[in-house]
Amino acid sequence: KFAEGESASQKVIFNYPQERELIISAYSLLGNCQYNQEKYEEALSTFQALAEKYPGSNLIPAALLRMGECYEQLGDDDESFSVFRTIVRDFAGFERADFAQWKIASYFIKKEDYTQAALELENLISNFPGSSYLLDAYYWRGWSFYKLDNFLQAGAA
Repeated sequence: KFAEGESASQKVIFNYPQERELIISAYSLLGNCQYNQEKYEEALSTFQALAEKYPGSNLIPAALLRMGECYEQLGDDDESFSVFRTIVRDFAGFERADFAQWKIASYFIKKEDYTQAALELENLISNFPGSSYLLDAYYWRGWSFYKLDNFLQAGAA
């Protein structure tokens, strides 16, 4: 089904170049179809094209999120981090900005930079009080404090 969606999206992009909203949706669908087929480099290129050609689109935050996930799948953690940071900085109201903040914190946990991880987890807890990542954030904030030998804060987390 994703291959069919990919083909249909490409046809829309080719056949209706003047239909802005249709093209934007087609780029988004194309990128997601490519991503779901594990064609991460192609998906990344598609989402980059969407972001470059239609910077004011309301689909930009979702495109950036997928770009971050593509970079992550391709093993480029630094680029992934940069994209997730852009989402949190520029699109804090985006419905999945909490996920981007979680990915930022996870980046520092992976790098064993527990001081920065604790700060980023605190940002998640403070800025996204309804997030589904809160329990994980509290756990990993406590773990980060523990790794920093800050046992009092680790126990309070």
